[in-house]
Amino acid sequence: MPLYILVFCTVLLWGSTPLLEKLALRGAAPLNVLWIRTAFITVCVVAAATATGQMGQAARMDWRTILFTLLSGLTGGVLGLTAYFHALQKGHASLVVPLTATYPLVTVVLSVLLLGEPVTPAKIAGVIFIVAGVMLLS
Repeated sequence: MPLYILVFCTVLLWGSTPLLEKLALRGAAPLNVLWIRTAFITVCVVAAATATGQMGQAARMDWRTILFTLLSGLTGGVLGLTAYFHALQKGHASLVVPLTATYPLVTVVLSVLLLGEPVTPAKIAGVIFIVAGVMLLS
């Protein structure tokens, strides 16, 4: 599948997800929504990995890859989603979602500091546009 179609599908799916999460949070506590959502995702991913023969590849991963995978699950999945669901339950989705969508700013800074990626005019412009976009949406 072409890259632009995958990106479009990602944006469409991720863009509609906060609406569904906000609706779910009207009737349940954030941690309940999170664990049910996570359990469902786990079942779906295990089924897909099994169906495609990728389940056995996890056993061949090196310890650093497993560590980074677990840390990303902790930061983005457990801690990040818990904070996000609490914010989404307390605030308007039209405010919370754009504000939390500034996370690429953190990625850019950490990529420069930890990965040694270059600071380019395009990255600087992107950061400016992210900040301006959030200000407009908020």
